[in-house]
Amino acid sequence: MAKDPICGMFVEETENSIHYSKDRIPYYFCASQCLNEFLEPEKAFKKLKMHVASSIALTIPIIILSLPHMIPEIGQAFPMGMMEYTNYILLALATPIQFWIGWRFYKGFWDGIKAKASNMDTLIAIGTTAAYLYSAIVTIVPGYFPFTAVYFETSAIIITLILVGRLLETKTKEKASDAVRKLLDLKPRTAKVIRPVFREENEEEGSKKNNNNSHSNNQSNVNFDNFKLKSITKEFKEI
Repeated sequence: MAKDPICGMFVEETENSIHYSKDRIPYYFCASQCLNEFLEPEKAFKKLKMHVASSIALTIPIIILSLPHMIPEIGQAFPMGMMEYTNYILLALATPIQFWIGWRFYKGFWDGIKAKASNMDTLIAIGTTAAYLYSAIVTIVPGYFPFTAVYFETSAIIITLILVGRLLETKTKEKASDAVRKLLDLKPRTAKVIRPVFREENEEEGSKKNNNNSHSNNQSNVNFDNFKLKSITKEFKEI
């Protein structure tokens, strides 16, 4: 199992998996979106910021308009004529979030199907689509389901929060990369190494020690020979 360098998901190392080789090192990705971020990080970051800003701008009015459905007391603050068309307004606001901003999750879901594996995009795409389609059917065909509550805010909030999390994660990675680059820039490009040389002095000291050792050995040999001669002469005299 390989690890996606962008999102951290584990990917099976198969021929069907999305992969890319750089400097003879293979990298595996869970979706084409992660591959695009790996190849063009600046372009992907700009696109992500635009999607986050648009998603937040559309999600805020969705939350406000959904409050009367969650808290009926707040519905008194809204005009009655507006309440009749609230679901249609929510449908109009949630559609671009689901299919324009959230299109990246559908691409990841399709990539997972082709690779015969599931990823995080699979869960997001299925969950948000279920909430959106149910709410759209309740809005367009009233009475089709026994319940009249809609969940446009659920799908919108899920997509927005996930994109905000990815944006914060990308910013954190960029700051860490900049800090590492600054540390590497502090490293000097050239350096002079001064090492003391003790070879000649060591050789002279070694030769002196050898000479002294040889001299002491010769002296001990001479003393031993003299001792032997004296002992022989004593024995000869006694005889």
